[in-house]
Amino acid sequence: MDFNEQSRKVLLSKLRYALSFGALAGFIYACVAWGYDGVQLALNHAAYPFLQFAIAVIPCTIAGAAVGWLAYRINHLLVSSLLWGLVGYFFGWIAIHTSFNLLMAALGILNPALREIVNYPVPYNPFILIVAVVLSAIAGLLEIPLVDASADAEAPLGRIFPMVFWSVIFLLAAIAPEDNFTSQLRQPVVATNAAIQYTLQHQGDQVDRKTQIATGMLAVKPLSGLIDRPYRLILGTYEESLYSSNVIIDFDGDWAVCTVVNGAASVCKRVSYADLQQAARSP
Repeated sequence: MDFNEQSRKVLLSKLRYALSFGALAGFIYACVAWGYDGVQLALNHAAYPFLQFAIAVIPCTIAGAAVGWLAYRINHLLVSSLLWGLVGYFFGWIAIHTSFNLLMAALGILNPALREIVNYPVPYNPFILIVAVVLSAIAGLLEIPLVDASADAEAPLGRIFPMVFWSVIFLLAAIAPEDNFTSQLRQPVVATNAAIQYTLQHQGDQVDRKTQIATGMLAVKPLSGLIDRPYRLILGTYEESLYSSNVIIDFDGDWAVCTVVNGAASVCKRVSYADLQQAARSP
């Protein structure tokens, strides 16, 4: 085998590694930003718990893979950093819009009736974009040496460690949307489910008023004829600060809404579908 043929095979091998590094970056970002969120929503009777993850994981993984391959093919550190900075901007844009207008668009396709009763205005938060761009640009400076180290290593640990180090960068980048959006949007659903479950577990028990308030048991009392049924929860509307929000409960066709203030269910009531539509249209 001549030298040129050997060099070509080495380059193709490293390009495959670069493609894998890039795909891993996008996949890790989506998993941390929305995968954990999906698990928590699924455990708390939420409707479509993994929908946000499904929206984001494919475009993030494809974008990462494409730029990972291209950056290594060009093989210039500053160009690689610039390309990854652009991908970081894309990751940040996806992070901002997935939990809001992209989620509403997906609901409109999967369940138009549910889409009619939710309203998720997009808040302004440049911090998520800044974190994603800066950390991705730093990763771009490191991609070429990390791919080389992984591809050239003979021991399995030597191949894995650069990938782990690389993954940590995007794990850190994805913490920003989890802390700033997804956890705050998830908390009202978790609080409402906790109040319902506590009430179900203590039906017939003597519970003092202070405990009823603290656990949300008092808030869900108006739903006493419904909570024994199967139910699904979904965030309906919220204040811009996310301090107060309304969680919609679908009791197998009968509707209710719980207002959650500062992470605790405060009051719940039965409503009609028309009431929910009106609330979603209100500014």
